[in-house]
Amino acid sequence: MELAHHMNKLPTNVGVDFVFFDGEEYIFDSSVDQYFFGSEHFGEEYSANRKKGDKVYLAAILLDMIAGKDLRLPVEQNSWRDAGKVVEDVYKVADQLKATAFDGKEFSKTPVEDDHVMLNKNGIPAVDLIDFDYKHWHRLTDVPDNCSGDNMAQVARVLSVWLQRVK
Repeated sequence: MELAHHMNKLPTNVGVDFVFFDGEEYIFDSSVDQYFFGSEHFGEEYSANRKKGDKVYLAAILLDMIAGKDLRLPVEQNSWRDAGKVVEDVYKVADQLKATAFDGKEFSKTPVEDDHVMLNKNGIPAVDLIDFDYKHWHRLTDVPDNCSGDNMAQVARVLSVWLQRVK
């Protein structure tokens, strides 16, 4: 959310929307309950309106567990498959900025099913930046003391430069 406070000072060639999804893991019984309420609705609405000439999204970046002290952001497999060009562009910026949390040569151990899947399915090239090895994920220990402002700033720098290059 802090990125939004700085957007008015960031010279970009494109508009930027901040979209917050919730309920992605509102699952009690995985055999019947649905994942991704918000992103599925957003993607379907976008897809329907896109045919009417509404705005076109060039890319989406899902920020998911990007604040851990031991941040590692390998390339997520579904992102590579469905939005490889965006992955290449973001990780190229990270490499140029020497952002050590980004590892463009390593792939996630497994494909991640998350909100980016629904966006990609509906025509928005979407990348999930996720530290899937974040040891405090879904635990009571996921508190500010286990986060790193420096790592959040590293991600923000990469995305800020990437956003300035998007055309």
